[in-house]
Amino acid sequence: MLWAWLLLVVALASSVTLFFYRRWSVDEGAQRRFNRQTTGVTDAVVAELDSAEQLLLELRDEFDTDGRISIDAFDEFFRERPLASEQPNAQMLFVIEKVSAEDLEDFEQQEVRPQNPLGLDRLLPSQATYLIISRNAPASLRQVAIGLDIRFVGPASTTVVRAIETGETTLSESIPLSTILLAGEETEGEPQLVALAVPVYASESVPEATEGRDQLARGSITELIFVDRLIGRALGSGATIGVELFEGSEIDDSRVLTSLPASKESPDLSGLTAVETIDVFGQAWTFRFEALDGFTDPADSREPWLYLVGGLAVSFLLFALVYTLLRARGRALDMVDEATGSLRESEERYRQAFEDEKVIAERLKEADRLKSEFMAMVSHELRTPLTAAAAFVDTVLLQWERLSDDERRELLSRASGNARDLSRLIGQLLEFARLDNDQITVALQPANLSVLVDDMMRQVAPLIADHQTIVDVPDDCEVSVDPDAFGHVLSNLLTNAAKYSDGGTPITVDAAIRGREVVVSVTDQGQGIDPEDHERVFDRFHQAGGDGSARPGLGIGLAIVRRFVELQGGKVWVRSTLGEGSTFSFTLSLVGGDERLDVPTSPAATSH
Repeated sequence: MLWAWLLLVVALASSVTLFFYRRWSVDEGAQRRFNRQTTGVTDAVVAELDSAEQLLLELRDEFDTDGRISIDAFDEFFRERPLASEQPNAQMLFVIEKVSAEDLEDFEQQEVRPQNPLGLDRLLPSQATYLIISRNAPASLRQVAIGLDIRFVGPASTTVVRAIETGETTLSESIPLSTILLAGEETEGEPQLVALAVPVYASESVPEATEGRDQLARGSITELIFVDRLIGRALGSGATIGVELFEGSEIDDSRVLTSLPASKESPDLSGLTAVETIDVFGQAWTFRFEALDGFTDPADSREPWLYLVGGLAVSFLLFALVYTLLRARGRALDMVDEATGSLRESEERYRQAFEDEKVIAERLKEADRLKSEFMAMVSHELRTPLTAAAAFVDTVLLQWERLSDDERRELLSRASGNARDLSRLIGQLLEFARLDNDQITVALQPANLSVLVDDMMRQVAPLIADHQTIVDVPDDCEVSVDPDAFGHVLSNLLTNAAKYSDGGTPITVDAAIRGREVVVSVTDQGQGIDPEDHERVFDRFHQAGGDGSARPGLGIGLAIVRRFVELQGGKVWVRSTLGEGSTFSFTLSLVGGDERLDVPTSPAATSH
């Protein structure tokens, strides 16, 4: 069986390898052919433009030092040069002479009228100098009117002026044909052209310095070249690649000079593309080439697939010979895998169940411990005030006759205080149970913070009677609050402050506005809280003291505070220093949520 599989793998690998090798050979050959054609196009374009420049330079050599050439000499030059074959891409070739305003009349009589009886065709008014067309190429090219001021023809004049001022042979931006034809002529579409201008100077050699060069220039010899013809001749007939020519060194559809063929066929399956930039007389031209449908021979494309199909056919014939053995072996392996998988799943389920049971057992054990501790604590905390209250009442009843009125009043007052402690503890238990079961909701409403604080201070006055209280809350502070929830928060903080500080020490309630909320704080001068307990102090059943000992209580008061504050959309925290006291703060939202600057509290704090 192993040899059968090895034979199958080798056959398939050989087929695939041969397929990719043949595809690589075809693609590599297409790439080389594509590169030759693109290089041929760019070389042909550069050669054609160089030929055009050379013609203009030879024509400039016919001028004398005065920058003049006779009409006969001009025509004789072109009779000896077959322009139709030398410059098949040319549209126009003409001579432009620079004429001052004072010489214009003589120039018209000597140069213009012999060729154009109508005289100067167009002139821009009030010009100091004119750039006038004074010679035309033979009739094989399109004729332009003698006496035409070149500055009437738009972009073409830019090239001429630049050539005269800098002395450089330069190709201009593309010029739509309609901009350089005489008024009244009409053409279909706007073939793209470029202008090639060679300056003519009054001296025998080109000046070396740019400055003052335009004063020596007498004009230029200019040729307009069809871009479509230029690229079309470079491509040749039956081209299988498409060419787009852009002016500049980047692909910019707004500066396209030509695109050939005009109506492109669909791209070739080879997907070959190339971008090449060439320098033409100091300017960049960018070509984008693309292989068109038919660039690659369909037979070449099919050959690798024939190799692949043949190889696959042989491979599958070998596969059919071993199929029966493989199927039987596969069934056996599937049965083994299925049995193994079932065992693994069962093992995983048992392991997970065991882990879950361990977690549940630990949680139950912890819950049982917390329950026992809580019940013991509740029993102790409830029994203490109840026993004390009963003892005081029993003393009064048993010793009624022997006790004075002041003594009876003192004992009953203590019994009343223990009853209030018992009521507070029971209330905390009920509140905690309801909060823990999400049975309490809050209804926020606008309220005056100063009024809420004063009401609560009166309610808890008996519980904090041994302390001096200071209230410093703005009178005009309107907050969004649930009054009952606020009462639970403030009463718990006040009773805690009284519990954990010595009698006679002050307890301060103040409020400060911070942005869109108000911060309410309760400050005592008690024993303080260890920094490690600052976060845990709000946990249920947790009690902390500066000296490490807990005070009487259930350890749920601050847990109730945090829950009620969060239900109102606020947050609560503590700042404390051991031996100096603690400050518990919580936030409430201002009515309307308008942001305000920090404002001072009322001018004079209220003391109780």
